[in-house]
Amino acid sequence: MEEILLGVDYGSSHTGLAFGREGLVSPLHVIDSKDLNFVKAEIAKVSLGNKVSKVIMGLPLDVDGKDTTQSK
Repeated sequence: MEEILLGVDYGSSHTGLAFGREGLVSPLHVIDSKDLNFVKAEIAKVSLGNKVSKVIMGLPLDVDGKDTTQSK
């Protein structure tokens, strides 16, 4: 069975979603992050509608690879 991954890059203004399949990643779309309930609902809708097997969340680090206020 093919594993389908959903990558989530959460930001305070926008959240990016991307699919990963067989080692390839393709951007899906960017959504507004102002309403966290909307973000969660969109992730659930995309995951269920595309039979996503895993959701991968990005870790917001600074340019030096150190934690930011979002990653703490």
